[in-house]
Amino acid sequence: MLWTNQYLDQLALEAEIFIAEDTKCIIRRISIPVYRDIVEYQLPDYVNNIRRVFYKGLRLNPIKGSGLEWINESVEDGAFAGHAFSDAYYIDGISSINGSNGRSRSKPFEYYYSTFGENVIRFDPGIDQDIIEYSDGLYDTNIANAVIIEFYSVADGVNFKIPDYIRRRTIKSYVLYKAFAKEGDGQNLQASEYWKGRYDLLLNRARSILNGVYSSCIYSRIDQNPRYKNLPARPVLPDNYGIVVEDDDCWG
Repeated sequence: MLWTNQYLDQLALEAEIFIAEDTKCIIRRISIPVYRDIVEYQLPDYVNNIRRVFYKGLRLNPIKGSGLEWINESVEDGAFAGHAFSDAYYIDGISSINGSNGRSRSKPFEYYYSTFGENVIRFDPGIDQDIIEYSDGLYDTNIANAVIIEFYSVADGVNFKIPDYIRRRTIKSYVLYKAFAKEGDGQNLQASEYWKGRYDLLLNRARSILNGVYSSCIYSRIDQNPRYKNLPARPVLPDNYGIVVEDDDCWG
């Protein structure tokens, strides 16, 4: 046997993790418990990047730029300490609310997400009440009650996998590309190059498919909300789409 099953399984999981991260195709939600005296929360390792955050149904805005200045001045340690941010974060930023760097606790309207090796979220202003964690109803019944993090998830190959319609062939191509490149019995660099080409092709195809799937938008209130002003127009079928039947043909 050129390669052990364990080695091939390892490559398959590696492929699934890479593809999921590249295409951002595994989207999940979790509810986190929040407490009155805490503004910063550690997120699980499987949270790869935040997509949206909701506080009792209110969608919070991600903050960037000079909006982080108050954190630098008021936090001495942790993920939001001043030394954790580069100068790039202060380009084209927004100003602190009311010209003040201190934020009192109330209903939050923004969040800060740090991936500097810590995977931490911070609410601004801090939430002024305790809210429990919910295990279900995160898409319907408990939206108005919970603090919900919607995120791109790390794949595990078992419970959280990339979609079936791109999974088998794309993972297979990656596995053969890596396996044939391995030194020792079974190495075939020409075959590895072939399967690498197949993998790149299928990965690009997966990106294109998933981009079409996840770019579908909510078109209600587009005119009222400037956040939607750059979204593509809602598709409309032409008047002559399908089979045209004249009234005379139907009724004689």
